[in-house]
Amino acid sequence: MSNRSDAQDQWWLKPIQSLDREQWESLCDGCGKCCLEKLEDEDGGGMLFSIIACDHLRTKCGNGPGGVETKTVTCACYSQRLARKTDCIEITPALLAKSSRWLPATCAYRLRWEEKPLPEWHPLISGSRESVRQAGHSVTDKAMFNDGRQKLTNAEKLENLLANDEVDWEPLVIRDWS
Repeated sequence: MSNRSDAQDQWWLKPIQSLDREQWESLCDGCGKCCLEKLEDEDGGGMLFSIIACDHLRTKCGNGPGGVETKTVTCACYSQRLARKTDCIEITPALLAKSSRWLPATCAYRLRWEEKPLPEWHPLISGSRESVRQAGHSVTDKAMFNDGRQKLTNAEKLENLLANDEVDWEPLVIRDWS
């Protein structure tokens, strides 16, 4: 059930091209799925999400209302991400016009581009960032994170795995997000 009832407060229902920068950024539910290395399914043609996270993605633990433990993900260099990671992509309406298939089907940017409603667990609907994890849509408990002490970046690890024909891919792919 939605915690938001006033239609005037539901700015996310407006066409995405009319959103200001703050509203645009607020559409992100913070799931971290777009920060996972992706693979193209050669058999089905779809996009598969690996468990391998961007090296800049970090988990953040804290306490929410009533002392309940919270766990979210955040980019360690969000404001500089495009300069620091050459394959990081800035999501914009112009980009969505070209292609949105690499974004998860639950992504608010993709949903609003496709003129679909946000899910009940989205923070703008639920009023809580923790609802993303509680609904099973956060990478916090599913992804492999780089703790900064590794010699290879996660992207380099993935490249090495791709070069090995004998790798069993099933444990490295999150099928229920594809």
